[in-house]
Amino acid sequence: MKQFGKILNFELKNYLKNKAFVGVTIFLVVIIAVVMFFPRITSLFESGDSVDVTDDLPILLVKAEDPAQAEMVQQTFAAAFIDYDVQVTDEDASYIKDQITSGNAEGAFVMTGPTSYTYYVNNLSMYDANEAIANEVLQRIYQINAMIGSGMTPEQAGEVMNIQITSQVEMLGKDQMQNFFYTYIMIFALYMVILLYGQMVATNVATEKSSRAMELLITSANPTSMMFANNDWTDVNICRGVNGEYSDELVVTAVYSRLCSLNTLLLHASYVDYEGNGIIFTGPSGIGKTTQAELWEKYRNATIVNGDKVFVRLVGDKFYAYGSPWKGSSPYAINYKSELKGIVVLLQGKNNTIRKLSDIEATQLFLPHVFMPRWNEKCMHELFSTLNTLLEKTPIWLLECNLEEEAINITEKAIFNK
Repeated sequence: MKQFGKILNFELKNYLKNKAFVGVTIFLVVIIAVVMFFPRITSLFESGDSVDVTDDLPILLVKAEDPAQAEMVQQTFAAAFIDYDVQVTDEDASYIKDQITSGNAEGAFVMTGPTSYTYYVNNLSMYDANEAIANEVLQRIYQINAMIGSGMTPEQAGEVMNIQITSQVEMLGKDQMQNFFYTYIMIFALYMVILLYGQMVATNVATEKSSRAMELLITSANPTSMMFANNDWTDVNICRGVNGEYSDELVVTAVYSRLCSLNTLLLHASYVDYEGNGIIFTGPSGIGKTTQAELWEKYRNATIVNGDKVFVRLVGDKFYAYGSPWKGSSPYAINYKSELKGIVVLLQGKNNTIRKLSDIEATQLFLPHVFMPRWNEKCMHELFSTLNTLLEKTPIWLLECNLEEEAINITEKAIFNK
């Protein structure tokens, strides 16, 4: 990932030199831009110079057949719609529509009854709250008129206070909610461009015979992360940096790749030698592998060989545990070997219990702690062959334990039948 900028720059220059690629890209950008901004462009052409920009408030027309209702609606709407110049009109619906579409009026409310109206608007904004305000205003007008007109029972008053306003919106222009369709097109197009470009770059990097991307990647890489080896890993070259350092991970990779062919496994585990017998403790990081080894050192005078990485090798018909030079965060790393007597998978618990795992359980709980040489198919095949023999010949135990000596006692009894 550190060399991503160089690869991107190299590939981008190649594509920019390709006239067909540039032409298609520009064409797609223009098409996407036109589709994305089509509503705004058309609205500019439609409005043209017919609308004069002034500092006056936009006009909101109100019409009611009943003069009394018209006067009350005009007063209440003027108080409710403070951002509009509310005007009463007696003209018909055609005139009102013309005023709105020409831009002389922002909208209009035509009362069709005490509790119903038609709201005329040119382009309906998704933030348009005029309908909700009008509903509330008409509801109040109706309540006031009803209460003034006659005495009321509680039931009647409840009906008046909860009257439902019915309305319909007649759009004479466009619904801006539909404009989100263009946004979705833009996002999808952008996604496809990123996906297709990434695929083209990946293809060129992978096909080194038809592209210099792989050559550029190798030559621009940090020398400390480069390694070359033959098929059987008997000849390995690791490139050092300018300061003479190299990566420990590459050394482990090289050594392990060779040892896989020699019936050897690398485990994330701790290893103690107890009276010439090897015991391996494994489990998730932080479970207490080194702590368990230190308990054996304390209560059984065992030798801690390694606290992080352990080799297990089949020699003849027996498995042996070996120390390694890689100790992780533990302080223990001794060059030593012992005949392997048991592997213990650790779990933390309040009580100390131990049991032998079945083949299926052993595979599920032990396999995650075996280092897998996924970089080489041959090494993986050799590893699973050795692993299968290990599961047949070596008992694997599950120990739920705390830090008490009892954990040592029950483990010793299980492994050595004491």
